Order: sequence, then C-alpha cells, then structure tokens
Amino acid sequence: MFESFFQHIRSGIGEGEFLPIFDRFLSQESLRSAVELAWNEEISTRGRNVGLFETELAAFLEMDHALCTNSGSAALKLGLLSMGVEPDTFVLMPSMTYIATAAAAKHLGAEPIFMDTETELPLLSPQSLSTFLEQECEVRAEACFHTQSGKRISALIAVHLLGEVPDLQAIYTMAKRFHIPVLEDQAQGLGSEPFFEADQRTIILSFNGNKILKTGGGGALLSNNEILISKARHLASYAPQRDAWYTYDDIGYNDRMPAWNAALGRVQMSGLAEHVNGRRSRREDMKALMQNSGIRLLESTHGLGNAWVNAVSVGLESQEEFLKAAKDHQVEVRPIWTLLHHSPPFRDLL
Repeated sequence: MFESFFQHIRSGIGEGEFLPIFDRFLSQESLRSAVELAWNEEISTRGRNVGLFETELAAFLEMDHALCTNSGSAALKLGLLSMGVEPDTFVLMPSMTYIATAAAAKHLGAEPIFMDTETELPLLSPQSLSTFLEQECEVRAEACFHTQSGKRISALIAVHLLGEVPDLQAIYTMAKRFHIPVLEDQAQGLGSEPFFEADQRTIILSFNGNKILKTGGGGALLSNNEILISKARHLASYAPQRDAWYTYDDIGYNDRMPAWNAALGRVQMSGLAEHVNGRRSRREDMKALMQNSGIRLLESTHGLGNAWVNAVSVGLESQEEFLKAAKDHQVEVRPIWTLLHHSPPFRDLL
C-alpha cells in the first residue's frame, strides 16, 4: 500500500543509504566559520558571542529580549520560574508533548495538569482548555485558582509541537481572561510563523543537535518583558549580588550558554530563513506524493510551520504496514510520543 510512496521518497538518494529523520551534522564550512568567530575569545559563558547570538535571535524573531541557555530545558525552567511558578501550584499543558515540558514544572515543585489535543492535530485543544477553566477554576484577586484544590494556576504552556503552530489566538484570549501567564514552548518551532501574535510573548527555543538550528546543546528564552528576562538572566548565573564579590541574593543555577555553542549558532543565523523555506518546499513536494496514498500530513492551520519533521497519520490499522515499508526502504520513521498522562511519572496527577 505504501511501497510507491517510499520509492518516491528514495528517488534521488543513493541506494543503500539510510535516510534519517534528523540532520545531526553541520557542514565543514559552518564549523570553520564558528572556529573563526570563537578565535581569541573566551569560551566561557562570558564570551562576547553569547551576547551577539542573543541580539541576533531577538532580531530574527522580532522579540525585545533574549537569554541564551545551555539547554532548552533550562530555558523552560527559567521561564516558568520568572513567571511566578512555585511549589504547590499547577501548570497547564497539553498531554502530547516531550517530557521536558512537564519535567520543568515538576523540578520547580509544581504539578502539570494535562489538556487534551485537537481532534485532527496533536496540538493543545482550546476547547479542552476552555472547558477546564470554565468548569473547574475561578479568578480571585487577579489570579486563577483550581476550585476543588484551592491551588493557583501559575502558568500555561502552549507547545509548538513538531514545529506546528497551536491556536494562539484562542489560547491567549482565555489566558488573559483567567489571568494566567503563557509560555510558548517552541523547542521544536524555530522559524514557525503564527498567524496571531500577542502583545506580550515569552517563548523558549532548543538548539539540541536534532533541531532546525543546532549548537550541540543549548536553548534560549525570549520575551518582550524586560523584567522577566532580567530575572531569568540573574538566576541563570547563580544569582550574584551586584557589586559584591561571591555574594548571592538567591538560589540560582549554572544555566548560561557557553560562547563556543553561541558561535555555532551564530554561523547558522544568516541562512536560517532560507533553510526553513527549503524544508517547507520539500514538504510541499512530499504532500503531492501523499495524494491517494492513505497518508495524511498533520499540518496546522493556525500558522506556517517550520517543517522540522513531517508528522503523518495512516490509521491504527495501517501503522505496522507503514513502519515495515519505511524500514524496508531504509527510511527512518518513528511513532509519535506516548501521551504524558499515560507515563509512569505522571499517572497519578490530576
């Protein structure tokens, strides 16, 4: 059933060559350019390439402020912490997401509450969110509380899953009504373009080795809120007290990005838009191959995705056949993640 599709996918690729989902390598030219940028510069987190990378990221995404971190997980944690997430509060998020999203809340002593996804897409369902907020929550003193437990809803995470854009207009409208700060998890979504943009946005990115822009390890927190970024930057460097040697005013973290990673990121910035557009073009070619194939591309209508990966639906009855055909043609295909509320660390949550 899927033979013709995978034969077309392999066309133009050498026989016997395995086709992976992710490109985990940088060109020799990019690596040489990164070395030149880092030459005679500190390789620590204080190197000037870190600040320059932050400036370039903020400009590319049209955000006011950026903080580069040593992982996307660190950016998630710092973003939530700077928004006021604290122990014994709830953080709302979709159940269909990578575990890092929920782990960040748990590491801060908060508990995730998992929302359902849209019917046709693995993205946060505005209807599920609305039902929960309307029926199980209340607003008191410009904050949202879970009525039964009395716990505060301290944040809402909107995930750009697999580079696809969630319904941000509906999400931000409800979050504003219920006084809940929103953090956009764009770990997989660099280069995606929402059709709706809020006045005040806070997003996180990941530059892991499998992402659109890769620095080996790294991430970023970006916001139009200067106070939030200033707090996160302070905590990311062990919260040093100003004008006092080795004196600290809070319990912080060692979460800053090293300058070498920033140099790797900088050399990819000039070609980033072209790279994303190229991926979109190849996706359009793939969509043409899916006509009458029994394969449906999962593509958001809420924005222009970055085509980081191509998520498809073939139906449960055809899944094993699809996976076998991919394996036979040496094309890497993986099932999507398990819903987090089915995972052992989260089964007993609300």
